[in-house]
Amino acid sequence: MHVSIVKPIGNALSSKTITNLGIRTLIEYRSVGDVVQVFPMDQVPGYITLVDPTFFEEWVKLGKNPAKLIKRYKSALTRLGHRPDEKFDSLVKAVVDRWINAYGPLTPILMDEGVTDVYIDLSGVRVNHRDYGLCVVRLSEVRVIRPVRLLPMRLTEANLTIRDLVNHIAVNVARRTRTPITAYMPLVSVTDPEYKVRFTISTEPVSRISIHVRILPSRPWTLPLLVKQGMLTINQAALLWRLAEDKVPILIIGPMGSGKTSLANAIAMMVKPHAMKVLIMDVDEMNLPGHLVVKLFERKSFGLGVRPITKGELIAHALRMGADYVIVNEVREPEEVKAWLNAVTTGHGGITTFHAEDYQQMIRRLSVLTPNPEDILRDIAVVVLGLDYVPTDLGNGVRVLRRFRYVKDIVVPSSVNDQPDIRNDLHIRRSIIGELMDAPIDQLLASISKLHTHA
Repeated sequence: MHVSIVKPIGNALSSKTITNLGIRTLIEYRSVGDVVQVFPMDQVPGYITLVDPTFFEEWVKLGKNPAKLIKRYKSALTRLGHRPDEKFDSLVKAVVDRWINAYGPLTPILMDEGVTDVYIDLSGVRVNHRDYGLCVVRLSEVRVIRPVRLLPMRLTEANLTIRDLVNHIAVNVARRTRTPITAYMPLVSVTDPEYKVRFTISTEPVSRISIHVRILPSRPWTLPLLVKQGMLTINQAALLWRLAEDKVPILIIGPMGSGKTSLANAIAMMVKPHAMKVLIMDVDEMNLPGHLVVKLFERKSFGLGVRPITKGELIAHALRMGADYVIVNEVREPEEVKAWLNAVTTGHGGITTFHAEDYQQMIRRLSVLTPNPEDILRDIAVVVLGLDYVPTDLGNGVRVLRRFRYVKDIVVPSSVNDQPDIRNDLHIRRSIIGELMDAPIDQLLASISKLHTHA
């Protein structure tokens, strides 16, 4: 399962080619019956599936020259009736490299911009696609050989299965992010910055091994981009931009997967680039290129002598750094909630997210975490997000559920509505957002700076 050359079936919906580590992969989305399936097909000769990358890993660990093993494989494949060409050496190195140092045949899937989430467990692989909803990924189990002796040549056979793939991805996540996954630490959430993905892994003794991958956007979210995608209106975007500029604290609530962090990132992107922003996160999932930014990360404690560093401590540290804005990817614990509320009600701008289905549930949850939340919320703008799954007809009898995220409501402090210049200001901001729908980040930052130059 280190190489995917599965044969496609069904009716083609779309396709794309992704190149990684020298391997070209054709990814086809096809309707098969009433579901959409994904067929990643590496553009390599079929005999490459016989090469065992785990054998190379063991070989190198023993201090042996991998070139000798490539030569041995070439002899073994010739003996089996195959004809390796002049590209064989480089192709084997690329396949082995992708297996050992990346994520095997799933690597191109992680680079597909249409994919938002990947779910991997012992039952298989599924992805959530922006256009096709939940899709099944088809990967074939492969038979590998090991040329264990040269004279006389002896070949042993083995199968690489989905279990091998899942276990190896977990091992590579731990290796690449320098985060151990053990029985003592079976729950891990980490980000791989090279591939811009966030892994959430659970394994024994908590559960059977399960991996969720969130694909982070290749370009940062901005309000014009979210308006273009239909998540919020241009009027709502202009209002949120103005609130952030005025340092009105913004609390974004909504169910899981409703785009809370994406909206928080988009609002922060519109604030003055030269204003000091401190991003406080448990995992690296927010990106503000071109801004004056410091990132601080929470640290859990899993060993003797290792002191945990909480978000509450990081918020206090951010204030000592002179932060203009304290942006937290999510507040959950009482200490975090109290620290963020204390920071943003003393003149600092701030944005954070909070898990709640609606406004009333937010009040109930906050009442448990901090006293008198209604009094505090009088000075805070609350953005309520919704999440629906909309049936969409793709033709040929195929219907999928597309995820639709949207801004339900923005509850604004009364003091904002009393400002006499807000109506004209929002008109200017609406015009700028409309002009920046397809603009690159450099142009967006220039337009924001220009707005404040003339203010």
